Amino acid sequence: MPKFEVTLKLCTLLNGVPYGLAYIEYTHPDKKYLSFNGKGVFSEGRLHMGPFTAINGDGQGYSFS
Repeated sequence: MPKFEVTLKLCTLLNGVPYGLAYIEYTHPDKKYLSFNGKGVFSEGRLHMGPFTAINGDGQGYSFS
C-alpha cells in the first residue's frame, strides 16, 4: 500500500502522537483522483491496518480495515 503525507484536520493526541479517530485530508499536486478526505483510526501515531474510509477527488468512496 502506498504511503502519503497527509494533513490531520482534526484528531486527538496521546503523548504527542495521533490516537483514535481523526479527520484526514490529502491533496495530490497533479492528480485529482489521488486526493482524498476521510476518517481513520490511529494507534500509536500510525494509521495502520484501518479502519479507514474516504472519498477521493473524483467523488468515489472507499474503505479498508
